[in-house]
Amino acid sequence: MEKKYKIHFYLKSGDGEQIIYIMFSVLGKRFKFSTGYKSKKEQWDNERERMINSSQFKQAENRQANKVNRFLDYLKDKTEEHINSVVWYKASDIDTVLLKRVLLGYINSYNKKEEEIEAKAKVTPITYFQNYISNMDKVIIKRTGTFASKGTITNHKIVLSRFSDFIKDRGYQDSFSIFNKYFEDNLAHYLLTVKEYTMNTVCATNSIMKVWLNKALQEGLITDTTFKSWKTKGNDVEHIYLNDNELQLIYSIDFTDELKTQYKIDLKSNIEQTRDLFIVACRLGLRLGDWGRLSSSEWNFEENTVIINTSKTQERVIIPLSKEVKAIYKKYAGKFPRPVYKSHLNKQLQKCGEIAHIDSDVYLIRRKGGVAKQKSYKKYQLISSHTARRSFATNLYLKCKNAKLVMTFTGHKTEENFFKYICIDKKETADIAQQYFE
Repeated sequence: MEKKYKIHFYLKSGDGEQIIYIMFSVLGKRFKFSTGYKSKKEQWDNERERMINSSQFKQAENRQANKVNRFLDYLKDKTEEHINSVVWYKASDIDTVLLKRVLLGYINSYNKKEEEIEAKAKVTPITYFQNYISNMDKVIIKRTGTFASKGTITNHKIVLSRFSDFIKDRGYQDSFSIFNKYFEDNLAHYLLTVKEYTMNTVCATNSIMKVWLNKALQEGLITDTTFKSWKTKGNDVEHIYLNDNELQLIYSIDFTDELKTQYKIDLKSNIEQTRDLFIVACRLGLRLGDWGRLSSSEWNFEENTVIINTSKTQERVIIPLSKEVKAIYKKYAGKFPRPVYKSHLNKQLQKCGEIAHIDSDVYLIRRKGGVAKQKSYKKYQLISSHTARRSFATNLYLKCKNAKLVMTFTGHKTEENFFKYICIDKKETADIAQQYFE
């Protein structure tokens, strides 16, 4: 169909900023509407009917000119689209009121989208990540049907602190535009060389940041998706476990005032309670998050079991009771003490190992600052809350040689991951295999 109209934009006469109008004639009628946008006379090109972007104007003025020109292009296209449809179906007349209403709808729709874009542009990663973390205890995780645990929220806060340090130290803008194909390498280099973290810490950082960025992608805050390929699995880390004899040495410690004084332990210290919780965890295979659930668990001494609802997976696990666990239960009449903060707890456990003379030399390969080095430790220096669960799994496996059985307690889904988890050295592996060589 032959086009019988032409759309013009012109600036209202006068000094200072003036309204930009759209004007056109169609089917013998002349139409003129305000676009709602303004321009200065000196920045308006009458021939092009657009605002001027030039070095003679400030950057902010040029950005505004680009914004207005994009809008005028949009409005022209939408106006032509509407006129063509009207002329096609009703060539004899055009409804002025309806046309004005339609154009106003286009203008409002465009402005709303622009406001949304500008609002998103004002959202910074740090603010967005902070808001995400603050709402974690209010949003149910689909995979587990539960809210995020305090430990998970703490891990997110730690990663946010690392990210904040990174952009501050590197002088990066707090903007989603920094998440490009170079970001992963830049962050890893900073964490490895400046902070001297291990590669596993880098991968753990990436894993949490990917959660945030996936959410940001869904909300249209970023378009670059290279973060989806970030490395989130680190190297297998060597850990220790405590055998039954070593656990018995720790369990047998008598925390007298004399002993506390000898090892420079505060006389009011709750190290004995921490030791007791650790022994229970070693015999039940508990994660640290479940230590505080002991008092509310289902203890059945007739069947010699306890049922624990695990905090991480929300699974009900039935575990047989050892004599040490039953003795400690009786000691506290079923009202177990609450565990202390993790860093303090680990120091107390290492002190227990030192008192029990669990001081054999352990040589481990540690990757730090991007460099792998062998380092020597006394075994007690490596004891932590997680040693309990690894000790449970390793000791039980060495007794029964049945991975499937142990996995029913640890929750591992594959034997591959299970065998990465337990701590069996080469000599113990040889001892297990000895029966096949006789």
